[in-house]
Amino acid sequence: MQTAGSPAAPVAADRCPHRRPFGPGFAACPAHQPVTFVPTDTLHQPLPVEVTCSHLAASGDPRGTGRFYPRCALGSEADRVRWVADVTPARLLAMRALQADYDAAVAPQRDALFVARAAHLDSPDAPRRRDELDAAVRAYLGAAGRFMSAERARFAEIGQSTAALLAQVETLCRTWARARPAELGGEASQAFLHPVTLACLGERELTGRVRARR
Repeated sequence: MQTAGSPAAPVAADRCPHRRPFGPGFAACPAHQPVTFVPTDTLHQPLPVEVTCSHLAASGDPRGTGRFYPRCALGSEADRVRWVADVTPARLLAMRALQADYDAAVAPQRDALFVARAAHLDSPDAPRRRDELDAAVRAYLGAAGRFMSAERARFAEIGQSTAALLAQVETLCRTWARARPAELGGEASQAFLHPVTLACLGERELTGRVRARR
């Protein structure tokens, strides 16, 4: 434990140095990959949608404060620079544009899905609530499938099969819809909202470091 007058422990090298929330047009970090996040209240009702970064996570403060700090999954500043070089700036721009278009295309179905899930969590044994949730999941996946079909060429440009991606989104979405919040991992529980991130960053080495597709 740090005592008065002792030197401060160094700040973690993978700490995100930028203020959050990230504002519109945020460009201070070249590796920033904006993704939608839908926070919920204690009754599981959706709150206003926020934009975060696919690389942002929470980690225990190494200084032993008992608090958490915003961690970049890519690592240090040097790691972020290397990652951008591997992915290439042009491909990263294409990923950002595709994610933004996806978010807009599925927004109505996404919002309805969160409302249906909140109702199901409030009355998990009610058959009508389960049926409504299942219908909302189907509607969301239908919207996702239509977008991916229409934009198949753009996904191909970033090296991704839409069929494989939609299957992954479906698995994540159905798991998220039925799981209790305590069984899920924060922002990771909404990974199905981030299909472009899944496409380009889904493959990771056992160490957890990103393996960029060439």
